[in-house]
Order: sequence, then structure tokens, then C-alpha cells
Amino acid sequence: MKKHELARAIFEQRNELYLLTGQAVSDLDSPHSIGMIKDYARRYKVNELESELKGLTEKIAQINHDTRVEAFYATPEGAALKAETEQAIERKRKEWGAHNANAGQAIDKVLSAALGDHWGVCRVSGGSLEIGIINPEKSTPIQRAFHSGMAIDITYDEWHWFDKSERFEASCSGTAAITIPTATDIGKRAMFYIGFGQLLSDTELTAILRTTLKESAQTEKRMSTELQTLQDRLANPFTEAE
Repeated sequence: MKKHELARAIFEQRNELYLLTGQAVSDLDSPHSIGMIKDYARRYKVNELESELKGLTEKIAQINHDTRVEAFYATPEGAALKAETEQAIERKRKEWGAHNANAGQAIDKVLSAALGDHWGVCRVSGGSLEIGIINPEKSTPIQRAFHSGMAIDITYDEWHWFDKSERFEASCSGTAAITIPTATDIGKRAMFYIGFGQLLSDTELTAILRTTLKESAQTEKRMSTELQTLQDRLANPFTEAE
């Protein structure tokens, strides 16, 4: 397509977009519009014109699709399907949250047994786990708090992007100057690094963590796919029919 044809197509698509959005359109055969199209063709490169035309075409297609979806959801059949899909999405999100909560509780138990009750799970999501030292002064029966700067990040990756290998790694937060404890107080920092050393040397504990995170990552991947399928169905209820 020549530059002038591309420019003309762009102005035509703009007119179509204006119609869809309730704006005034231009007479492309008027002397003024003909001059604007020629000038537009001169000022821009072919790839720039093609890119703009593609963007306009996609935007118009999306508006038409959204209008069609909105009209379908306004029907009794569409409203029922929308409600059913939204409920399925909500159930899947709750299932995902419950999975992470259950994984966190399971890991909490083995941590307490291996490292002591002062250790706990800060968060867990799929193959990613963060554990730390519990701050009893700031914790409540509902919400547990942790000491800042004392966390260990543990990750399981079945297929790492860098070298396509399985990885199971741990890293601990950095530290600034540490106050050396007295004989009667070993200090929170000491508890943290002692626990980190115990974790790295406890092969039974690390095996449990590896298995739990691997299973959690696989479950999260499955749930993510299922949730995306539901969200795609909500965005385009015509997919199966088409």
C-alpha cells in the first residue's frame, strides 16, 4: 500500500472511530481533507503510517467487540452466563487464597518444630516463600508481625529462565551495624543468623520445604491457567460459539 493510500485509510478509520464515539466526522473528499491527507502522507514514514493504521483498526475492533458483549450481557441468557462466570472467578480466587494459606500453615508447623516458635511464615505464594523472626510485641491474635530486616527468601523454580534448570535457592536480607548482645541477651540478630544456619544444615527441613514449594508452584500454575480461562470467557463470551 502506498503512503497516500495508507494516509487515506487512517483518516477513514478515524472517521469510523468518531462515529462509534459520537463525534463529528470529516468529509474526506473535500479540498481541505484532501490536502490534509496529502500532507500527512508526506510527513510520515510508511512504517509509522502502518503502525497508526494497525492501532486504529484494533481500537475499532475492540470497541465493536465491547459493544457486542455489552448487548449480549443485557439479555437474560447473557446475564445468567455473566453471573455464572463471575461466581466461578470468585470461587477460583478464594481457592487460590486458601491454597496459599494452607501451605503457609503447613510450613509454619515444620519451621516451629525445627527452628523454634519465634520463626514463622511472612508470606507464601506458589514457589516463593518468605520466613522471618516473629515480633511478639507488635503481633496480635489476628495479625502476626515480624522484625524488619530479618527475613529469608526461599524460592523454587522448576524451569528457570536463565539456564532452563530446576532451582531451589535461599537468600537472607542484608544488615547494617549489629549491636553485640550481652551475656543475658543473645539478640534478635543472633537468633536470625543461628536459625538461617540451622535451616541450611537441616536436610530434612529443606527437603520438606522443597517438596511443599514445588507442589505449591504446580498448583498455582494450574490455578492461574484456570482463572485466566474464566477471565477470557468473561471478556469474550462468544469464544466457544465461534
